[in-house]
Amino acid sequence: MRSRPLRVAVWLVTTLLVVCALLGIAESALRILVPYRQMPPPEPYRLRWIKDKHLGHRAQPGFRARYVDRSRCCGERKVGISTDERGHRITVGGGGEGRFAVFFGCSFTFGWRLDDRETIPSVFASLRPEYRAYNLAFSDYGTSQLLALLEHKPLRGWIREDRGVFVYVYADPHPPRNSGAIGAFTQRRMDSPCYMIEDGQLVSKGSFRQARPVWSWLARRLCDSRLWMRFNARLPDSHERELRLTGELIVASKRRFEALFPGSRFVVAFYPGSPDAAIIRQWVSQRGVETVDLSRLFKVQDPRAFLDDDDRHPSPEAARRFARALAEKL
Repeated sequence: MRSRPLRVAVWLVTTLLVVCALLGIAESALRILVPYRQMPPPEPYRLRWIKDKHLGHRAQPGFRARYVDRSRCCGERKVGISTDERGHRITVGGGGEGRFAVFFGCSFTFGWRLDDRETIPSVFASLRPEYRAYNLAFSDYGTSQLLALLEHKPLRGWIREDRGVFVYVYADPHPPRNSGAIGAFTQRRMDSPCYMIEDGQLVSKGSFRQARPVWSWLARRLCDSRLWMRFNARLPDSHERELRLTGELIVASKRRFEALFPGSRFVVAFYPGSPDAAIIRQWVSQRGVETVDLSRLFKVQDPRAFLDDDDRHPSPEAARRFARALAEKL
């Protein structure tokens, strides 16, 4: 007769196998019944991303192409996308009179499916021609890339002017990306910079793949799970940690920028629709960070504010309104 510990062990293993089987059946059912709607590509030729030692990834350098974009908000229109030899989006407008306006952020700032002339930095440059605008943003970036950029990239060699303003466009997806949350853990996130707070200090841990290899493997696969995403699962108390980490990253970025460009302004601009803008703004403002709160500039639920029902990136009109308001505030 089996001993009691052995019976318990067999029961636990059997239960675990049954649960895994049921989860597998549910996952398969969701994949069949609720097909994944892939976001429309930004262009038919697909601007590639390449690996970057410090940022995790960046846009393909020296790219030039035009295509016909079709969206619900704008119908059919011709769109051109260009990157320079470093993979930075080319801005149109403005010439600068000794001052720079550097923009950093995610695909909202990069200009997903927007023409070179329609991006936030280009519109800002056309409204404030005394600045030379630089667009250093790219898709899937967060605040961790902001600090990594300032710590490791030769901004002094990239930017011609000595003084100006650095604008970090904060958007709601950034905190989960900074912490490596499962819902934001795409393939590119594995090589993104990983920062943690240890003993009250912000510490660089290399990439997520290096710092948390087991977690990265698990998070990457759960990020692809329809079942996990269907119920919008989150780990307990993770959101508060994400916001605190994001705030620390912003403050550290400000200090690093001021060391590189003394006398210049470091500004955090909050894109509309962020429910956490007030929390982060209050926290970083107390630490001496200049902010421009445009989180209520317009409602992101407004159909005119995004491209398509399945692509909530800013429309040309939304980018223009944001850039115009920012130009007035600055």
